[in-house]
Amino acid sequence: YYVKNINKILIFLISEYYPHYSKKLGICQYPGGKEYYRTIVKSRTMDCATPENLFELGKFELKKYQNLRKKLVGKNEKAFLKKIKKDYTSEQKMKKLNDLTDILYKNIDNYFHKNLKRSEIYKIKPAPPETNSTAYYYPSDYNREKEGTFYINFKKDFDFNELLTLSLHEGLPGHHYQMERSIKDKNLPDYLKYFDNDSYIEGWGLYSESLFDYKDKGEYYYALNYQILRSSRLILDTGIHYYGWTYDKCVEFIKKNISLTKYNEIIRYISIPGQALTYKVGEQTFLFLRDEYLKAYPGKIKDFHELIIELGPLPLDILIQEFKKKYI
Repeated sequence: YYVKNINKILIFLISEYYPHYSKKLGICQYPGGKEYYRTIVKSRTMDCATPENLFELGKFELKKYQNLRKKLVGKNEKAFLKKIKKDYTSEQKMKKLNDLTDILYKNIDNYFHKNLKRSEIYKIKPAPPETNSTAYYYPSDYNREKEGTFYINFKKDFDFNELLTLSLHEGLPGHHYQMERSIKDKNLPDYLKYFDNDSYIEGWGLYSESLFDYKDKGEYYYALNYQILRSSRLILDTGIHYYGWTYDKCVEFIKKNISLTKYNEIIRYISIPGQALTYKVGEQTFLFLRDEYLKAYPGKIKDFHELIIELGPLPLDILIQEFKKKYI
């Protein structure tokens, strides 16, 4: 049964798909594609979002974080990178990740009223051999019979200094903390416990990267690099699907603007229109709501975070509506 159906897929790809495939990228190449992408942008992010304003937001955020990186590294970035570079074995990286878990667990108390039990913290495991991502998180089941797991891909060429930002995003107070709190604190039906709205989920992960007082210059450098990457995604996604960028133009843009060389990610942007927009749009929404909240309640950052966790993970437009009902 399996072989028969896989064979059908292969025949389709060889005889029907391949002879007619387009060499152009993006939805905009198809009739009505630009308007369809405009709809995708709204459904993935929020009603007020357009390809044009997200492209401009990407340029603004990219310039901001590039300037911060220049200020950090000084005139000679190569010398700075040589100074901060840390070559460690997979075993040493795993030990660092476990040490960071303890540090970030204590860090939660600076930003939230509630913490998880120590037994509810994620496990860290090497990613399966076929994995393409540097790191990702897989949540626990409803009853915590299977624990949430942070997977790290040791086959990827990544710097030791990246581990802090990855841990903040995937673990505490990022994906693991948010999802565990959603399961634990809310009396919700099962189908809502794992409701995924990418702009909330990934926006929260990116926002969580800022919830730490970076002391080490190497770790701060890579935190800025990840901000540059997420800002660039706004430009690349809209560039491909709305402005008709070629693959070569995407590669040229990445070479010029992103120190983290991730050409393979271009395939992801082509294949999943709009998903790459969710990180920055979600983060910007949380930052906007945070600033509004702290104007009304100065110094109440823990209250703000608890409110966001209580409400989420909602589509951003609904999140904003419910947020205003709660605090105004």
